[in-house]
Amino acid sequence: MAASAITQPLTVLMARAIMEPGEVGGIVKGLTQTRISELFSGTKATVISVGVSQFVYFYTLYGLMMELRRLGVDPKRPLTHLSLSAVAGIVNVFLTLPLWVVNLKLKLKPPPPFTGLWDGLEHVLRKEGFGALYAGLGWQLALVTNPVVKFGAVNLLRRLIDGEFASSAHGTFLVGVVGGLVATIVTYPLQVLNTLAKGNKPFPDLDKDPKPLRIIQYILKNFGPGYFYNGMKSKLLQSVIAAGFLFLFHDRIARLIFALMGVEAKKTLL
Repeated sequence: MAASAITQPLTVLMARAIMEPGEVGGIVKGLTQTRISELFSGTKATVISVGVSQFVYFYTLYGLMMELRRLGVDPKRPLTHLSLSAVAGIVNVFLTLPLWVVNLKLKLKPPPPFTGLWDGLEHVLRKEGFGALYAGLGWQLALVTNPVVKFGAVNLLRRLIDGEFASSAHGTFLVGVVGGLVATIVTYPLQVLNTLAKGNKPFPDLDKDPKPLRIIQYILKNFGPGYFYNGMKSKLLQSVIAAGFLFLFHDRIARLIFALMGVEAKKTLL
């Protein structure tokens, strides 16, 4: 959550680069020419959403791992762990997507007619309906493939590096960061489409609710393939910082989850 607060300006610039292309510029220009209050808009809502999302994800993941271990299945086998991560990711999407829809609205210009997460949820529900809280659901579910891409990249890197460094703490962190960057680059177009859907960006000459393929065709025709990577530099930098914090605090997060479950954290599950 600390990483989310620190990197909030980067997530704001990423969101605006996608929703308002041409108005933000690069990271340095965006950071220096955007007011501090705008760069940190929605920070409290983001911190809350990240905290809720991490709790839901890790609680689901470790709960499933414990259940499999009771059944005599090793939850740390690579493909098993990957499958459990995907399931936890899907559960997380369904439970927390409304929070992220409101989060995005708080980052954009002009400012929405609400200032916080809870009044934002109430406003969207009242003015736009329940469906608006799940805008971009399909794209968000598609982003569950991000860990799959990262898993493949990390295993490939481990085979390429091999040796003691690959299994050391620093090697594991480095491989994880690089794998995460590869996954971010590969799945970033999905992130762009997801942001456009959550932000309800209008496209001239398109129906009110155009089909996904029609949106992709429209973007390619009018803006070119580069549009699918708007704001990616901000996202990559944010991902590296977040990965560092997760590497430092992963064990503490896991132990907190196990404590809430009322069981002792075992190294075999961490």
